[in-house]
Amino acid sequence: MFDYLNAIFGLTRSPISFQFWFIRDLMVMALLVSVIHFILKIMPRFFLLAIFTLWFFEWWPVYIPSVAAVAFFYAGAYLAYANISLFFLDRFGLQVVTAYAGILLLDAASKGQAYNSYIHNAGILLGIASLLLVSSMVMSSIKVKKALLWAGGGQFLCICGP
Repeated sequence: MFDYLNAIFGLTRSPISFQFWFIRDLMVMALLVSVIHFILKIMPRFFLLAIFTLWFFEWWPVYIPSVAAVAFFYAGAYLAYANISLFFLDRFGLQVVTAYAGILLLDAASKGQAYNSYIHNAGILLGIASLLLVSSMVMSSIKVKKALLWAGGGQFLCICGP
């Protein structure tokens, strides 16, 4: 019975359907909301720095939840708690996108090297900032916004079907 549950939920290893780690960790993080709220009240910036340091260097003592789940869930909670927009880095748009392009090339060139995970993690952070910048630029165009809304309706028809 344990092997069956372990295969589905990934209690001691990745779930049999690998992408379910995200759902599992999201549910665990939802259960830890009270703890996160307490941390936000007493040491918000310190914990943000600490958890991202642990994520960046891949130091994490427990399997569930993953350090990525804790770091990014807490980052979202911190931004909301501090009333900081997700798009606060948009003013550095060109620099962020240029740095991201450089990190992508460096990441691809250093695959297999011992230090690649650090480059890759920096790429994740810059990639998130770049994606947020691009999404705000796309949504600021009325024509593109209408086209995306129209395309979304078509997707609904494709999924639901006649």
